[in-house]
Amino acid sequence: MPWIDVGEIFKRAPPSRKEVAQVLEYRKRKAKPKLYADENLPIAIVKRLRGMGVQVLTVHQVGLSGHPDENHTAFALRHATFC
Repeated sequence: MPWIDVGEIFKRAPPSRKEVAQVLEYRKRKAKPKLYADENLPIAIVKRLRGMGVQVLTVHQVGLSGHPDENHTAFALRHATFC
């Protein structure tokens, strides 16, 4: 799976009104981000994020170490909660 430059995506297609409204609603509710981290994210960053109140789930915690990116994507999408 190739890397995607998020900055380039926004240059081509800025966020929709619905996406902007969603972010503003999350901020209004003071929703905390939830992240799924693969094995390429250093544990020091995971600890720092957790210290800031971010909920971080790692591949090690769910037993998917060494799996391909497609498996991580499928897991994250299956377990995502959108409010």
